[in-house]
Amino acid sequence: APAPSPGVTEALEFDAGEDESERLRAGRPATLEVSVDEAGSVEIPGLGLSASADTLTPARFDVLPAREGEYEILFTPADGDVAARAGTLVVRSAG
Repeated sequence: APAPSPGVTEALEFDAGEDESERLRAGRPATLEVSVDEAGSVEIPGLGLSASADTLTPARFDVLPAREGEYEILFTPADGDVAARAGTLVVRSAG
């Protein structure tokens, strides 16, 4: 199958300090970037993804969620062990 054209992937940006929600259609590819105020790790447990991030380098995820739902984005500072909610990816079916 041919690769999708570059314009098809949606870009979604989150700021870990603001706990924002962004919407995405199910089955639509997207790149998520999560900016953070301090070094640590960002997780999307519902999608089984995690990535490290720091003040200069946001965490980056390529996602293609097939199921509807709300996927929590969590941030854990490098010097802490408590995860805080950094945002929510809201996936809805087309229609």
